[in-house]
Amino acid sequence: MADFFRPAMRLYLDELIDWKTLLGLRRGEDVDVEAEVGAFRSVLETTAALAESFQATAREHWHEAATLTPDGGATSPPHIRKAYDELRKAGLVSLSVTEPYGGYGLPALLNGIYLEMISRADPSLMMVVGLQAGAANDIEKYGSEEIRKKWLPRFTSGEVEGCMDLTEPQAGSDLGGITTRATQLPDGSVRVDGQKIYISNGGAEVHLVLARDDATYEESKGTTNGLSLVLVSRHKDDGAANGVRVTRLEEKLGIHGSATCEVLFEGAIGTRLGEKGKGFRAMLDLMNAARLGVASQALGLCEAALYEAARYARQREQFGRPVAEQPLVLTMLAKMSVNTEGVRALLYRTYVLLDMVISREKALLRDDLSDAERAQFEKEL
Repeated sequence: MADFFRPAMRLYLDELIDWKTLLGLRRGEDVDVEAEVGAFRSVLETTAALAESFQATAREHWHEAATLTPDGGATSPPHIRKAYDELRKAGLVSLSVTEPYGGYGLPALLNGIYLEMISRADPSLMMVVGLQAGAANDIEKYGSEEIRKKWLPRFTSGEVEGCMDLTEPQAGSDLGGITTRATQLPDGSVRVDGQKIYISNGGAEVHLVLARDDATYEESKGTTNGLSLVLVSRHKDDGAANGVRVTRLEEKLGIHGSATCEVLFEGAIGTRLGEKGKGFRAMLDLMNAARLGVASQALGLCEAALYEAARYARQREQFGRPVAEQPLVLTMLAKMSVNTEGVRALLYRTYVLLDMVISREKALLRDDLSDAERAQFEKEL
């Protein structure tokens, strides 16, 4: 057994988190902590079992790349699609979306552990489910209730995937250079025209596009002012194409199974998320979460490397005994183990701090707080 549900993960789940306070703040009521933690454990145990089952096939097919589809999209290779379908059937996609829309409302720490397990098996698959969850979270935070009801159940069921479209040929780290244009239409919808490159999971149905508002286009050029985040789907409600087209796939050194795309928007019709001209803030929410997701991905790869190194060292013999017993090799393995657990401690601590922030933000939205409680939560936040 590869033990994808690591002892350190169990330690955090069972001992190191004050779930009563965290969940109570989120929900504003007494919480059956034992039942909640039991549900969390079940999710992680199921994820661990599925991730371990994906591992061998992912290693065999790691070189297989995403491909373009006839309808102007892109898709991952068959082994990733099969693994994604198994996660979808198990209800294990978009886990941090809240219960009213079909999700679990999983805390950030546990979602990070989920991504770590998936990454250990297949980092390309992690890109698919990670970006799907990131897009869904931004829709839940910034979308209208109508938009949430329309899209989020389709995310949590795994019917659709999502991506974030930021980078352009002249706008990489400097998003002030964005030239993709968002034009407000009389019916309240938004037309999007422009080119995006290096878009991870760019063949997804739902694109969150950072675009420059037409009304302030010239005066806002070169700044991150006047940018809106627009939800654009590849297809209209009637199934017709919506002016979103993947024109090519990027060649990469690794993570081949995740489609990294150039995407053209040619009169694509979408819906603005959040306030007009304030899309940069909404984009940062997704990107900050993605940075933690990439850290979980790296930690999963550390686990995979350590496991394979230790397994090989126990099999390989020199001077009549396994090299795992040789002092120099044993020292290398010990260093790998210590570094991996050090990374885990730092990352999990960051996730816990994020959960503390989120719980207090949610508590402050409640209308049953006393003045003293509100002041205390604001101070803690």
